[in-house]
Formats: sequence, structure tokens, C-alpha cells
Amino acid sequence: MGGYNASPGEREASINLAGQGYSRTSIGNPRRLAPLRRLETRLLDLTIFSRTMHNPQCLAETHLRADQVMLRIKICGITSTADARAAVEAGADAIGLNFYRGSKRYVTPEKAQDIVSDLAASVAKVGVFVNSSVSEVNQIAQSVGLDWVQLHGDEPPEFLSQVSSEKHILRVYRLESSELTPVTTDLAACQVSGRMPDAILVDSVVPGEYGGTGKKGSVIHFKRDRIRSQDLLFSMPVLLAGGLTPENVGEAIRDSCPEGVDVASGVESSPGVKDPELVKRFVAEAQYALEQLKR
Repeated sequence: MGGYNASPGEREASINLAGQGYSRTSIGNPRRLAPLRRLETRLLDLTIFSRTMHNPQCLAETHLRADQVMLRIKICGITSTADARAAVEAGADAIGLNFYRGSKRYVTPEKAQDIVSDLAASVAKVGVFVNSSVSEVNQIAQSVGLDWVQLHGDEPPEFLSQVSSEKHILRVYRLESSELTPVTTDLAACQVSGRMPDAILVDSVVPGEYGGTGKKGSVIHFKRDRIRSQDLLFSMPVLLAGGLTPENVGEAIRDSCPEGVDVASGVESSPGVKDPELVKRFVAEAQYALEQLKR
């Protein structure tokens, strides 16, 4: 960093990464290069966020980044090439493909390959998994060409370290309220187990469901200043999901100031079928609210 004096938060991030077994000596081992690059990117992300923790304007201008792949506005539950194109044309920078067979938005790996092959490299491709085996997660992520693995089930903290180091991890927390203690506790366990997620998604809990219910009134609101001042989430980038619609996404962003938002059923005409007009409205409202945070 050329003479830059790291802040205490940045030095702590470096210590945390070093504690995962990565040091300068890893560079000489080709098999360690991929995870080292991922960790270097993660360190850069943590550096950016630690610098913005006490600067609201900078915080508002910061968005999720990993190798320049953004997750500001994610349209999840994509089941067709047409819906993927509509989402990207509307301005979404990420799409979600659901590999959970219990979902109405499930897509086969073969169908997902067709969808992904039609998208530009700048669009983040996120695979949603619910309690799949790590071998299945890694195999699908590799064959489909995913950028991110979204762990939306009850995967234990040690599961993360087994996910391919070439893929970024979005860990989902289903909450009944804005109380973040369960998230903080799990992130600490992930750290001890050897790998932290690259970002987290806060969803609302619905008994027997793993997201995508779109039930009204289920949006989780949390106060970002409290999170930042106490560093409750390890300076982790946060996506907000659960019950979001074109009508309420702006308010949700203004209230919670997440780095990004995620929607599935809130922009559908029927389960698994996106409504292009709803997608456009959602993206426009989200973009406007995110821009307003900068002012």
C-alpha cells in the first residue's frame, strides 16, 4: 500500500486472514495462489469498509465488490433466459439461480448453464443452495460458471471452508427480528472454522420455508449506524431480502442502508416467472434510494 499506515481495524483484518494460514510464503505454492487471491480481495474489501465505518457519505457510496463483480441489486429465482435478460436490461447487476429442488424456482444445472452462457461477465451469477452436500455445491458452481455460492440452508460454519476457494460465498441469515446476535455468533464461528463469507444476506424467517415467500410485512429492518458503531457484523457487506417489492424497497434501503437488495417473488407474475415491468420498477426504486444515500 506504499507507505499507508493501516488502521487498527485493517490490521485486525490482516491478522484474521493470517490466522487462516495464509502468509507471504504461500505465494511460492501454486496450489495456494487461488485462495490467496480470494483472501487478498477479501482484505481489500475489509479495508474499504473499515475506512468507511465512521464516514456516512463514503459508506453510502460503497457497494459490494469482489473482483469487481457487484451485488447491489440481485434478482433471484431466475428460471429462463428471457427473465435473466429482462433483469439485466432493467439494471440489475446480479441474478440468482435456485438449485434447491424444493423450490418453485428450481432450475437444473443444464438449464442454468444455458442462462449463464447468455449473460455478460460483468453480471454476477449467484447459485442458491439449501443443505446440499459440499461436493454438489462445488460441482454445480464449477460446471455452471457461478461467481457466488449462496448458502441459504442450515449449513454449519465449517461448511464454508470446504467450498471452492474460486467462488465467493453469500451466507444467508433468516431472522425473526432485527436482533443480530445470532448473526454475530455465527460469523465468529465461521472465523474460527477457517473461512468467513464474503457477504451476508438478511432474510425474514417463515416456518418451513427457505426464502422466496414474499409475504407482506416480513421485511427485516435494522439500524445501520448501530451495526457500524459496534461492528456487530465484522464489517461484513449486507444484502437485504424478504418481502421486498417495488413499493417498499426504497423505504427499506433508506431505513437500513444495506449494501444491496435481493428480490424474487416481489417481482413475479407467478412463481418462477418474472414480470418485466415489476422488475423495472423494483430496480429503478432501488437505484434511486441507493443514490439518495449519497446525498
